[in-house]
Amino acid sequence: MTMMTMFKIELTPKAKRDLSMIKAYLSQFYTRTPKKFIKEFNKALESLSFSPWHKKWGGKSGYCRIYVRDYVVIYIVDEDTDTIHIRRILHSKRDFSRGEDIELMEKNAEYRPAPKYNHVYGPIRSRRLGNSLGVDMVPHKTCSLDCAYCECGATTALTTERREYINTDAVIAEIDGYLSGCAAPPDYVTFGGSGEPTLHSGLGKIIARLKEQRPSQKLALLTNSTLLADSALRKEILPCDLILPSLDAVSDDVFRKINAPAAGIDCEGIIKGLMALAAEYRGQMWLEVFIAPGINDAESEIALFKETIAKINPTRVQLNSLDRPGTCGTLGVATRASLESIARRLAPLAVEIVGRGVDTPPASP
Repeated sequence: MTMMTMFKIELTPKAKRDLSMIKAYLSQFYTRTPKKFIKEFNKALESLSFSPWHKKWGGKSGYCRIYVRDYVVIYIVDEDTDTIHIRRILHSKRDFSRGEDIELMEKNAEYRPAPKYNHVYGPIRSRRLGNSLGVDMVPHKTCSLDCAYCECGATTALTTERREYINTDAVIAEIDGYLSGCAAPPDYVTFGGSGEPTLHSGLGKIIARLKEQRPSQKLALLTNSTLLADSALRKEILPCDLILPSLDAVSDDVFRKINAPAAGIDCEGIIKGLMALAAEYRGQMWLEVFIAPGINDAESEIALFKETIAKINPTRVQLNSLDRPGTCGTLGVATRASLESIARRLAPLAVEIVGRGVDTPPASP
C-alpha cells in the first residue's frame, strides 16, 4: 500500500501580513468572526496538505489557489521539499483572470497590472461603474492626502505638485492598445488607481485624445477633490462623462484626522473647487462621503455636510464605508443603521448608500 505524502505548509511574510489584516478587519464585524475564519482557513490548509494540485491556476505560472469565504489563498507547491508555500491571501474580488499577473502581484502589497500593461488594469467589476478599465496615472501611493481608510496603503509621496509622473503618450498607447484588442468595450475607462490622478499634468491630453478617437467610450474620474480649485484642471476634466469627487469632512480638524492632507490643503479650498466644478460641469457628478465612525459622523459635522453639499449641488451623494482593511488598523466600520440614519438626515439631498456597512457595531474591547 502506498502512503500518501503530507505536505508541509509555510506562509510567506506577506501572507502572514495579509492574514493579520484580514483578522483585524473581520474583528470589527463580530467578535467570533475572526476565530471562525481562522478555523475554516486552517481546515482548508489541512485538506490542501494532502492534495495540493487540484486547484492549478493554469498556464505556466506555477501558482495554485483555493478559496476561503471571500478570500483567495495563492500558493506554490515545491515537490522537492514537499512544501506548500502560501504566497498571498487576498480578497477574491480582485481581477485574477491572467495567471501572469500573480508574479507582479506578489511583489506589491496591492494588485498591480500585468507586464503587458504598466498603467492599465482590469477591467474589474465595480459596484458603481459596472465593467471598469482602470488607469493608474501616478506612481504607487503618490497623493495629496494620506487617508486613514485607504486600501492601497499609506501615502509614500505626499504632494500637490502637478507634473508628468508617467509618460503621457505611454499611457495613451496602453489604453488604446487594450481598447483596440478587447472583445467588448468596458462600461467606463476610469482614471483612479493607487494615487491621485489629477496630479498628472497630462490628464487633460489623455482625456481629449480618448474623446477624439473614441467619442462613444465613457470616461470616469475618481478624485479626492484637492486640486479642483485649479481652473485649468477643471477645464481639462470637463469632457469626462462621470466625475466622482470625494468630500470626507467639512471642518478642518475632522479633515486632518481622516485625510491627513499635504501642506496648503484645507476644507475651504476643496469646497470652493467642488462648487466651481459643479457650476461648470455638464456631466454626472457623484459626490462620495466616506463615513468613519467617531471621526466625521457627529451630529454637528453631518449638519455641516448637509449645508455644504446643498451648495455644491451634485447629481447624487454616495455614502461609503470601510470595505477592506485601510491604512489605520483601528478605524471602525459604519453600521448599516448609522449609514441609513445619516442618509435620512441629509434629506432632501439625493443620497444613496454604496458602502456595505455592518449589521451591528463592533463589540467593545
